[in-house]
Amino acid sequence: MVRDPGAHLGESYRLFGKITQFDSATGTNTFRASIGYDKKWPASYGYVDYDANAIFLGVSTDLEDVVQDDVVELWVTCMGSTTYQTTIGGSQTVPYFLVGKVKRYATAS
Repeated sequence: MVRDPGAHLGESYRLFGKITQFDSATGTNTFRASIGYDKKWPASYGYVDYDANAIFLGVSTDLEDVVQDDVVELWVTCMGSTTYQTTIGGSQTVPYFLVGKVKRYATAS
């Protein structure tokens, strides 16, 4: 799914991940997260090992209880891919998901 998100358009998934960016640059209804299919817990120093990067869009009020560095369980629908500008001036194309539900189960900070 990560290699060809367009081939999975409209498919629903249960994912786990760590929110890596949820700030004024992403806005109140979009965040970036490292994701995977397995539930992982942060190490004592806060690191969580998820290797796929993705962008998530949700309803602002549904996302009020999560912040950057939260480790979450997500129920999502694939919307294909999106491209964003990186802080070093490049661009990155990643899977893009619509959030149906999000639940925080740990904080990595």
